[in-house]
Amino acid sequence: MIAMSKETFEGNGFALQILSKGGFIDERDSPDVFYIVEATTIRLNPVALNEWLSSSTSNSRGCYESGSAGDAEWDAHIAKYENRRKAWEAKIICDLGLDETQGGICITQVNSEIFTVTNIWKAVDTEVCDHE
Repeated sequence: MIAMSKETFEGNGFALQILSKGGFIDERDSPDVFYIVEATTIRLNPVALNEWLSSSTSNSRGCYESGSAGDAEWDAHIAKYENRRKAWEAKIICDLGLDETQGGICITQVNSEIFTVTNIWKAVDTEVCDHE
């Protein structure tokens, strides 16, 4: 767990705690190609959790009028929430020091303010896993 003061975590800013972190090397394609899988369990403070909740929409297409005007309004609504979620994800990725260009990152809610961040990337280097 990240050493963090109670004031920092319970303050008015976006904050998270690392509860656990683990990983493994997954050999799939050949002895020289590996996938590195890292999973980090985090806890969000109330500010970060509220930002996540605010990036989810409960509307459906049926909430808007039929036709092109309703389509445009619906598309704008979805884009607004997608941008909120991307901004929230970017904060998590930045706080964890991950490189989002290095593979695939998935952030999933586990329970309440607990989330799992999974990062999978391909490593082509026999020095990464010398198991022979």
